[in-house]
Amino acid sequence: PHLKVTVIGTSGSGLGRKESDLDLLLELDGAGNREFSRDRIVAILEEAERILKPMASVDELCLIPKARIPLLRGKFDSLSFDLSIGTLCGVWNTKLLRRCSQQLPGLMK
Repeated sequence: PHLKVTVIGTSGSGLGRKESDLDLLLELDGAGNREFSRDRIVAILEEAERILKPMASVDELCLIPKARIPLLRGKFDSLSFDLSIGTLCGVWNTKLLRRCSQQLPGLMK
């Protein structure tokens, strides 16, 4: 099975701040999760929540199944994270923002 976790959003693009959360995209099939139904994605996130819940370093878990892209929100130690299983659009957008921020260094001011 193919499994890949990619940091997306402001942390992945380099535009994040110290207080920014960590947006994580879980790719399960090597094809951008295209074959996964919304119900299947929610079921996988429920299973992830069940596995993570007993871990001492993980806290404040909250499954948000009705979000545009369902996600599991939580904290690992003091770092907030959002775990999603969506398409690769988030990866592409993150790469685009990273390139823009490299070309326009004043963007971070």
